[in-house]
Amino acid sequence: MVALFFSGACSTRQSRNTQRRRDCEMKLMRFSRSTWGWIAFGVALLAVAIYVAVHWFEVIDDTEWIGVKGEAAVNPYLALEKLLVEQDARVTPLRSIAALDKQLAGSSSRVLILADRRLPYMTPARVAAIERWVDAGGHLIVEAETPHLDDPLLMRWSLDRKRLVWQRGQMVEAERKRPIKNSPANTHETDESEAVPDDADAEEEVLVEPAPNGGRRSRGASPFSLNQTLPPLQNMSRVTLSDGMTFRARFAAYQNLVVSPTASGRQIDSAVLIRDQNGGRIAEIPMGRGRVTAISNFDFIAWKSLSSDDHAELIWHLVTQSREQEAPTVAMLTRPISTGFGDWLGANAWMVLISLAALIAVWIWHVLPRFGPLMPATAPSRRSLGEHIRAAGGWLARRGEWSALIEPVRARFWSRLMIRHPRAASMTLGERLQLAASLTGRSLADINRLLTADILSRRDCLGAIKTLMAATARLDGDAMRVRRGSKPR
Repeated sequence: MVALFFSGACSTRQSRNTQRRRDCEMKLMRFSRSTWGWIAFGVALLAVAIYVAVHWFEVIDDTEWIGVKGEAAVNPYLALEKLLVEQDARVTPLRSIAALDKQLAGSSSRVLILADRRLPYMTPARVAAIERWVDAGGHLIVEAETPHLDDPLLMRWSLDRKRLVWQRGQMVEAERKRPIKNSPANTHETDESEAVPDDADAEEEVLVEPAPNGGRRSRGASPFSLNQTLPPLQNMSRVTLSDGMTFRARFAAYQNLVVSPTASGRQIDSAVLIRDQNGGRIAEIPMGRGRVTAISNFDFIAWKSLSSDDHAELIWHLVTQSREQEAPTVAMLTRPISTGFGDWLGANAWMVLISLAALIAVWIWHVLPRFGPLMPATAPSRRSLGEHIRAAGGWLARRGEWSALIEPVRARFWSRLMIRHPRAASMTLGERLQLAASLTGRSLADINRLLTADILSRRDCLGAIKTLMAATARLDGDAMRVRRGSKPR
């Protein structure tokens, strides 16, 4: 019985599994019939789209210029800093005058790169400090100031500048003066073999003559004079340094360096002036245990030109030219530093400050007797009642208010009349006027004019006041006599 029970249960379970398997097969058959066709169509369409995208279209890389941002927008020599750091140089950007003075005093860096626009803080004391730093073994790489600014640092070593302009297809000096005669030992010029380009660089180094409208006009302040055509293309130059190394560079020069024996600075006999086809470009001056490398302009090491020609190799060779260790230490002051107003006044207007201090001292000496203990102030004299009355009467008289002046006199006369003759209080105005005429000995017309008529002039006002005062005194029985022709105060 038990065996039969288990055999029946197993057969029932097998039948259920078989039914489920059949249901799944039926669903799969229905899915295949309704959907597999669309899936196959979608796969074929996707394959066609991939084939068209790969074989009918071409992928082209395009560079979009987005401009410089951040530090690169304000520092044109940021690429130079990055280059020196990648070459294992220890670079210290200087952002203040205090940092520059600290570098000159500590001599922690062996190379100092100075850009232009440094005139505000190039005081005689700081120029002397830079000279002592160079004599102690430092290497100064300095950019010459623009021609319209003084350059006390280069004049310290008798270096001067001459402005260049583009005229008639070539660069010429703006002011032609008597050429300075330098000995061959002091001037290193490129010979003809170095100036002639080889065949590989013939197209690159050929002098390009600009078209009449190929140049552009200068706008605003620039190293070139106004209304001068600027060169549309800067030619490449081969420069050979004093150690024999030759580099190709495009300086985009706007001035020439010259050795000026008439300058007030230190006369240097061992200066080497390196020229290109336009004039002096680099000056190398040994100073004590150090050296000075003056360059007409730093345009070739800005971020726009650093990767061109041999610009990076040239500046790296100058930085490592006199190093005594593997990793050179470089301090860079390439951004303009704003000096304090007090420092600027001390450097440029010290005579005005001295004159102002002298004037202040004279003024203090002049007013010094006024300083001291305070003296007791005298009390002002008190005004009398008569003065106040006269002041009030004068104010009314200046305004022409004569009726206001005579009304108090009339009121005083009527009050005295009422006191002396009380019966006048019950009289009419006409009866009062007749009583006043009889008591004062005046005619009725005069009494009417004195007591009721309008006063329009100063003369009538003074006469009426005088007459009424006399009549009032007569009513009071006063012995005061008013002199004929007198005027009331």
